[in-house]
Amino acid sequence: MRRASTTRAACGLILALAGLLGPSAARAAVSPEIAAARLQGNYAVSGVVTQAVGVAGEHRGQQVQRTWSFISPCATGACPVLGLHRQRESGTDPLFLRQVSPGRYTGAGIFAAPVRCHGRPYRQGSVVPYTITLTITTAAPQPDGSILATGFSAAYRNRGRIGHTRCYSPPSYDSARYLGVPVAPVPPVPPVPPGS
Repeated sequence: MRRASTTRAACGLILALAGLLGPSAARAAVSPEIAAARLQGNYAVSGVVTQAVGVAGEHRGQQVQRTWSFISPCATGACPVLGLHRQRESGTDPLFLRQVSPGRYTGAGIFAAPVRCHGRPYRQGSVVPYTITLTITTAAPQPDGSILATGFSAAYRNRGRIGHTRCYSPPSYDSARYLGVPVAPVPPVPPVPPGS
């Protein structure tokens, strides 16, 4: 009887530890292709607004189409730091993404948003700090031997906008989720043979 109780207790402890370690273990179990994948070039990004409070022209559930451009400064493979130019509806934000685990990056940026105060427009009336978290979901070998990220998911989050005018700034924040795939390059036009 004592042995059965000890066995049940041991099983319970193992299950509890598995529950605690499950998410970390899942993050660690990244395929070699994704771990070595390189984010480089232009990606077509489809997004949906998951939260929008006090943001003019934006609502929850709104779908958006964007282009994100990545620059990998290292010579080969997955770079520890990436450059990202993130397209918005009214501009483009440059920021750096740092690798936090294989296939996973995060970074923080800031941009200015227009507001109106006493009927007067201010192009940079509020400051919008935000974070981007990106996870590579698929990757594929390329003809040159490199491995390219062929899909990613990403999350944008702004916890609050900071007003820079004399007017009262009501609570304003937003968030969104995205899926990205590489923009297919245009194939070169073959030369026309002479006399054809």
